Amino acid sequence: MSNQKTAAPGGSVQVTDDQIAERAYHIWQSKGCPDGDDGEANWRAAKAELEAECSGGACGSDGAAAPKVGGLIGFFRSLRQRAAM
Repeated sequence: MSNQKTAAPGGSVQVTDDQIAERAYHIWQSKGCPDGDDGEANWRAAKAELEAECSGGACGSDGAAAPKVGGLIGFFRSLRQRAAM
């Protein structure tokens, strides 16, 4: 997974894959870390939340809605790879 950016609704602010991964991880944790969860629904929910926050002005000028955490990226990369199998 890269630090690829996704355009928010309206096209003004962008959210990175790193930001989505961290938010999706927190969503997964809030559900009690269920086994067998491929993370796809959490990823979509995280992306929607971040885009809504950023379009509402909650992001900084650089579009940063959440700090980067490297370990989370690897975690969600492995979940997405397992789901693709």
